[in-house]
Amino acid sequence: MLSSLTFPFRAGLSVGLLAVLAACGSAPDQTKPVADIPAAETEQLEPETLEKQEAERETDRPEQPELPDFDLKPESYRGLDPAEIRDVLGSAVLERSEPPGLLLQFHAEDCVLDVVFYDGLSSYLEARDRAVKKVKLEECLKALLTAEYLRKNAVQPASR
Repeated sequence: MLSSLTFPFRAGLSVGLLAVLAACGSAPDQTKPVADIPAAETEQLEPETLEKQEAERETDRPEQPELPDFDLKPESYRGLDPAEIRDVLGSAVLERSEPPGLLLQFHAEDCVLDVVFYDGLSSYLEARDRAVKKVKLEECLKALLTAEYLRKNAVQPASR
């Protein structure tokens, strides 16, 4: 197909393509190697200054309250009504009613807890991770109870 085009047209097409490709190139590197940065532009901190800054950061963090000993036995959460479960675990993320059953789902950072109610009382609890792999129910309960305790006491959870 290109062989049937005239020479001036093919030459113009080639030059145009080269111009487009040249525009796609990267800009020259504007960064300097660390060795080329003058000493005046870098900040050298003495060990005492670093320790002082770390101590200041520690005092800026809100103090975490001592957590109570949570009841992590799953049977302690069976036989409760939805209001009692919400009171200890917080707001449910999902609520699905299929009379006479009800499902409440709670999310912690690393787990999901399903609480199934039958005739108004909790009868089954199951914990899993976000990939639907079973996790220890006690660990999920602890995460949810801790988050709700900190929320009720207006304390931000410590970041990881």
